[in-house]
Amino acid sequence: MDVMDAFYHKWCIVTMKNGDKKKLYIVDVDYETWGYDMIIYNHTGSKSYGDDDIPFGKIDFIELAE
Repeated sequence: MDVMDAFYHKWCIVTMKNGDKKKLYIVDVDYETWGYDMIIYNHTGSKSYGDDDIPFGKIDFIELAE
């Protein structure tokens, strides 16, 4: 499943490989030389900006928040 199709401009729960869970609003996926490398997110729900990113290598699972 494509991350942009499933989670773009939606609140999500991101489970990290270390077990931490974060509620984030996903605003973009950054495409680099080797493919989709990271999600860009914020904590405000704004569709116009992201304030941080998480590399896919640190993510175990992404699901929609209720």
